Amino acid sequence: MRAVGHTPVLFEDFSAQTTPSRQACLDALDSADVCIFLLGPSCGHVFPETGAISNT
Repeated sequence: MRAVGHTPVLFEDFSAQTTPSRQACLDALDSADVCIFLLGPSCGHVFPETGAISNT
């Protein structure tokens, strides 16, 4: 990606923060031009404020 001028932002590269991880991801998405999600059958989280499940 870097070879063609793109800078990937990977969740795995985030360091420890005072901001909740979900909010840190949403903040990173705000500055993204493109977003690619790779999800598998064992992922998922129920968000208490909405009841939404992250893998649906």
